[in-house]
This record gives sequence, structure tokens and C-alpha cells, in this order.
Amino acid sequence: MTLALALTACGGGSDGPTQRDPIIPCGADSCGKESFRRAVPSASTLKIEFQGTSGSGLKARSSRALEAVSPAYLSTAAYVDAINADITAIFDDLEAIAGTAPEVEDDAMHEWREEEGALEEVLHIDSDDGSTFSLMYGVGEPGFELSADAALLTAQVQLDADGEKASFTIDIDLDAWTAAVPEADAEGRIHIRAMPLAGGELEVWYDFQDVAVGGDAPASSQTTYWIFEGASGALEFLAADDDGSATAFVRWAEDGGRYDHHVAFDDPEFGTVDEIVTNCWDDSAAETFDASAVLDDQGAFEADLDGEEESCLFGPVADHPNPGSDFEDLPGEGEWQALEDEACAADPDQC
Repeated sequence: MTLALALTACGGGSDGPTQRDPIIPCGADSCGKESFRRAVPSASTLKIEFQGTSGSGLKARSSRALEAVSPAYLSTAAYVDAINADITAIFDDLEAIAGTAPEVEDDAMHEWREEEGALEEVLHIDSDDGSTFSLMYGVGEPGFELSADAALLTAQVQLDADGEKASFTIDIDLDAWTAAVPEADAEGRIHIRAMPLAGGELEVWYDFQDVAVGGDAPASSQTTYWIFEGASGALEFLAADDDGSATAFVRWAEDGGRYDHHVAFDDPEFGTVDEIVTNCWDDSAAETFDASAVLDDQGAFEADLDGEEESCLFGPVADHPNPGSDFEDLPGEGEWQALEDEACAADPDQC
């Protein structure tokens, strides 16, 4: 199926932890009030910090050697890299203009205007109280008036008593971006929302609505990223298209991680088919447990298990702040053992 899961590509890891909420550096004699620059979303604030890098009845294939590097670790790292690359591309220009001298500045409003080739880019920020900020960013012909309807990016940002970003919402209009800068070649909208996390540091939502780049088919998905304390995090992925739906949850810490997913799709022979996967890794990213099964309405008809689930650092959906109905079809506690027992009962020679 084309959906398969966005977390199945191969690739490298992220660049490692960065400062969570830095102030954008000033490259001029004066860049206006510091609080206005602190309100500008930066790529490092938004980046994900991931560690490193047929028939009836069950038919379990023979065990195989565990991988030296977990494929789920690699695919999660590739997915994180893709989101971080999008974030960097969008916010690099925003950071650059905020590090220059504003054309207009007072206690309630700052506006920056800079040449961008034959066009101009404008960043406009309002604040009545010095802690709540409204942002607009756009590109147009020289002298154009920026409005919310024509903005490429709008945002609402709340600073805490220390000047750190406590929460924010960002709306990115890719259609408007492509209209202003055709080489962007993108469509759809991206919504980003961040808020404090009870028992952790931050919760960030990345909501892609009918997003397409370079002529690809539009796709929608929602990714949520949780930053817990102690270099620990989690990632949730939800998506759906004409081929089916997908749910994934990844939980990691310095000692290792766990990946679980469920994909549902229609098969011309078997009808609605469910695929479930669990993959775990240790502190060196080596695979410690790997299991997958394909099920129809009669139960599992293909399964593959290797290693012991007890070796996983985390259990299913560990520490998820609010696992809803989307997670009911993920592999549950003891489900892999039950599938293995079923396989052994059907064919003792394979166990």
C-alpha cells in the first residue's frame, strides 16, 4: 500500500540535542526589543531531538538473526530528519530577518522589511503586554502591505516570566508560499502547536493537511512529539489516505527505545487486513526484539518473531500522555507471546 507508514524509510539520525529555546542573535546595531526576538519561533525550538540515529491459522517463520542496527531506529531517525529539514527550510528566513534592524519599532509593534531578490519579505509582530505576541510573515512585491489573509506564516506566542516560549501556535500556508516563491513547489497547510507537558518539558504537534511537495500526491498526517526529562522522548504518528490508515508510537531514552505500529488496508483477496509491528533497540541502537504479524478477520495468517519482548526497555505505549482509540490496535501487553504460543501449538517443530 502507498501509505505503508511514513516511519518506514531508511536514513540517518538527527544532529543531536540543541538548545531548546535560544534567542535569535542580532546582526545589527539594534534589533529592537529583545522580547520581540524571543517571540520568533526558531528551527531549534521546533526540531525533534531523537537519540542518534496466505492461508488460515498462524504461520510463524523460523527465527532469524537480530540486526546489528535496528531498522526501526533507522526509519525513525529518517522520519525525524525529514520533519527537521522542513522546519529548517521554513524558519531559516524567519530567523534571518528577525536578526536585523526593524524598520518600525515601538513598545507594541515591530516590523522588519528586507529585500529578497526582486521581492521583499516582511515580519510583523504585535504585543500589548510584552508576553503575548502575534506574528505575521510574508513575501511580495516591493512596498506590499502584509495582511493575515496574504501571510505565508502566522503565529501566536506566549512567553513565560523568564522570557522562554511557554506555548505557541503556528499556521503555515504552503499555497501562499508557492504563489510568492514558485520554486517552493508545495501546497497545503502545516499547523504547529506547542504547550507545556505535565511531568516533562514540552509537547509539540505537527499537523500536515493535504500537503504535497514537488508534485507528490497530497497527504495528511499528525505527528506529536513529547520531550520528557533526562534525554528521553516519544513520537506519535497518525495518518490516513485512500489506501488505509496508520498509527505508530516510538518511545526512547539513552538506554534504547521501542517502536510499535498498526497499519490497516484493504486486500482484494482477504478484505480488511491489519499489520502490527514491534521493534526494540538497546543503547547502541542494536535490535533486541523484532516481531511482525499480518491478520485478517480470521486472525493471524503470517507472523515473524525474533528475540524476547522482555528485552525491550519500554512496554507498549509506555508513558503516552493520552493514548486514545487509535492505539487500541497496536500490539498490546502479552500479545506477541500469545501469537508465538499459537504458532507453536499449530506447528511444534518450529519452536
